[in-house]
Amino acid sequence: MRKTKTEALKTKEHLMLAALETFYRKGLPAPRSTKSPKPPA
Repeated sequence: MRKTKTEALKTKEHLMLAALETFYRKGLPAPRSTKSPKPPA
């Protein structure tokens, strides 16, 4: 089933956010001195 542009953008955004969350949890881009592993919203 073909996705609409909106659905595709939402999926892409979700994947980007999931990747960012994974990176922050692993502590790659963010310094270990931060209190929260998640980036500020």
